[in-house]
Amino acid sequence: MAEALRAVKEMVGDGVSPGANLREAVYRGMLREARIDEARELDAALKCIEEEGNGFGGAVEVLDRLLREWEE
Repeated sequence: MAEALRAVKEMVGDGVSPGANLREAVYRGMLREARIDEARELDAALKCIEEEGNGFGGAVEVLDRLLREWEE
């Protein structure tokens, strides 16, 4: 799951929207890992990018924090 988060972070950092299918796959993967609150937070950040075309910086911040927590 951490590798998927890193890939999404690279995409978002480059200004590429991950799209609905990838967003949902990451969300479900995080739920399988019992990271429910984190999954909801990331899903909201990625949905903002998908629907409004902005929020890339905020999503990168969320992903950075999640990856740090994941590695601890």
